[in-house]
Amino acid sequence: MTTPRASLLAALVALIAACFAAPASAQDLRATAVRPVAESVAYGEVAAAASGAGFLVAWNVEGGTVQVRTVDGSGEPSGPVRTVALGSKYITSWVFLAADALVTVEYNTNTGARTTKLRRLDATGTVVGNAITITSGGITDIARQPDGGLLVVTNGTSGTVRSILVRRVAPDGTVGPQNEVATATTSPNPKLAPDGSGGALVTYQDGLKVMAVRVSASGTAVGSPLEVAAGARPDVAFSRGEFLVAWEQTAETFVPGVIRAQRVSAAGALVGAAIDVSRRGIMGDASVGPSVAGDVSGWIVARRESGNSYSSAGATRMVGRLLPYENPSAGGPEVALDEARSGFFGVPSLAAGTRGTLVAWRPLMGAAPPVART
Repeated sequence: MTTPRASLLAALVALIAACFAAPASAQDLRATAVRPVAESVAYGEVAAAASGAGFLVAWNVEGGTVQVRTVDGSGEPSGPVRTVALGSKYITSWVFLAADALVTVEYNTNTGARTTKLRRLDATGTVVGNAITITSGGITDIARQPDGGLLVVTNGTSGTVRSILVRRVAPDGTVGPQNEVATATTSPNPKLAPDGSGGALVTYQDGLKVMAVRVSASGTAVGSPLEVAAGARPDVAFSRGEFLVAWEQTAETFVPGVIRAQRVSAAGALVGAAIDVSRRGIMGDASVGPSVAGDVSGWIVARRESGNSYSSAGATRMVGRLLPYENPSAGGPEVALDEARSGFFGVPSLAAGTRGTLVAWRPLMGAAPPVART
């Protein structure tokens, strides 16, 4: 015979289980096998971008060169590796891709000067035309505009104030003026996502706040910066008429670390409440936050979790989660994108294509061949 106390206990257990169970409508992120993109080793992070029905992947190679390869919509390498020679006096530190645009931040080993250059690519990943110098410094992100132009964002410093600077590069290569769209008190590391109409949303870090500001097609600020949430190291993507900003809420005393996300309208207003993307108590990457993309099935948020003797994983691992557009909080749990093993490395570079999203990365701490999966 069931006692009232036993019934109450059973009901409580059922309620707790329901609170922590995935919703019936939850969608899981499903990934294909990890495939090597090339045999050559990558130095630094790997870049990926949608191109036609497939993707382009680019990475740094020792000796002042960058390599590019096409990947089909299923994640299978589909063309030869193309080599872009920068010159014997250059070393590339960062590579960016946006459809037909390859942008490299190059160091002159003779003078120590840093230059950011743009090269246009055809559908096979071959360079077309000559390189164009965008800026005498480095950049932090690029976004392709519908007319083929680019918006480029970077940091600037004047005393203790850090500027967020945006400029447009026209399709013919004309480099526009650099516009200050916001300021920050700490290194902001701005990222941007195109809005489909030529403009973009720039998100950045200011102290322990995640901020965002809209910019026009010419790279000028539209309105005032918006405070999104408390956190650090944000990324942003655009799909179906709105943005998703994802960031790391760093671990503080009595407050566990967590990856969170917030929808933002095309007009730059918060939509609904922020949600947890990861479980609570994570140990995030010490210098790089999550990556986000607008997939055909929903938002994809991927991150590298740093493990150590105090973490549950005990090793580094890369995980991702699919958040349905209709109800992002109804997404299934995070799934592993690589094995949880000591020595694994690489920040996930996401590229949303017509059939799915490509994840590309360098899998080891040292130089290693780039890999990818959809």
